[in-house]
Amino acid sequence: GADEPGRSTAETPVDVYEMTKDSTYSQMFGSLSADVRKLCFTQAQIKNFAKNNYEWFRTDGYGTFFLFESKGHFFVASVDVLSDDSLDVLVDRFEGAYVWGAGCRHRLVVPKLA
Repeated sequence: GADEPGRSTAETPVDVYEMTKDSTYSQMFGSLSADVRKLCFTQAQIKNFAKNNYEWFRTDGYGTFFLFESKGHFFVASVDVLSDDSLDVLVDRFEGAYVWGAGCRHRLVVPKLA
């Protein structure tokens, strides 16, 4: 239920981080800003990034995470490269308690803060 049309946005500079510590989504993104709304993309921005920046995705099956807000809730889109080099996107709720292992070196993409 997280898919909804978004507003048109200008191109946004980004920062890409790689996990260094086991953490939940809220810990990952919260370590970058106390106001996680500042770290959100629109769904269109996530799709455009995925289409135009394939080189930033790991090809060994580990996801790259993008935070977005939809219908008053936060979600994380996890983009993975499949064995046939196509992209797969899974969406999780932001407040999930699952702890992601730092050894997998998942990446986070966020709008540039400064």
